[in-house]
Amino acid sequence: MRFQRQGDRFIAIHLDGRVHNFLAIVFGESKTPLRIWAPPRDTGEKRHVDVHSVRTQVLEGVSDAAETTGTTLPVARIHYVESDSPSGTIYREMARAIALRYVAGPDTFDGAE
Repeated sequence: MRFQRQGDRFIAIHLDGRVHNFLAIVFGESKTPLRIWAPPRDTGEKRHVDVHSVRTQVLEGVSDAAETTGTTLPVARIHYVESDSPSGTIYREMARAIALRYVAGPDTFDGAE
């Protein structure tokens, strides 16, 4: 996985052969309503990733990390790509990794794991 930071977005990119996934999380206040965004697809691209699955996996992964670190990590925004590779667990793993790095410090978002 590769990690980067762009402004308030904390990003994980998973590339493994033909499997690819992008996830960006913006952490916010607990009162901030959660927004989920996927960029518009090219007309030839198929939707492989379900928004409800991404939401569930991300919130579970962040919750796991928060429990591990004893912190509270409210998620304000989730960014993903609908045409990425489907997976039952990859967004949970990516979200957990992002959250753990976020708690460790924003400067941990340059490089690979």
